[in-house]
Amino acid sequence: MSARPEPADQPAVVVAGDALVDLTPARTADDAAAFQPRPGGSCLNVAAGLGRLRVPTALLARISDDHFGDLLRAHLAASGTRLTHALTASDPTTLAAMHLREDPYDSCPFTLHIPPEATLG
Repeated sequence: MSARPEPADQPAVVVAGDALVDLTPARTADDAAAFQPRPGGSCLNVAAGLGRLRVPTALLARISDDHFGDLLRAHLAASGTRLTHALTASDPTTLAAMHLREDPYDSCPFTLHIPPEATLG
């Protein structure tokens, strides 16, 4: 008979959904246009926020084993979010490229780059 986990070992909240990488506009040292990868996806953001508030939280999502997936895992771990419910996938991470505009009141459009085998959540 296996021991049942103590309630303290279980997350109080499990957030299920997307975990992706936002590519936000940036500049290089020589002022060339570039993109900065940042952890994103609404569900990942909620889970990370709850983790930073010290709410026992886990994210239920597929996270790639690629470099961007490593970035997502490191971000979640640093926020205190448990990865006990995250599934590792060999599919590439979904990327969302942000396109900022001159008008600050204009919406912030983005383009999703989702290969057929990509992890979306």
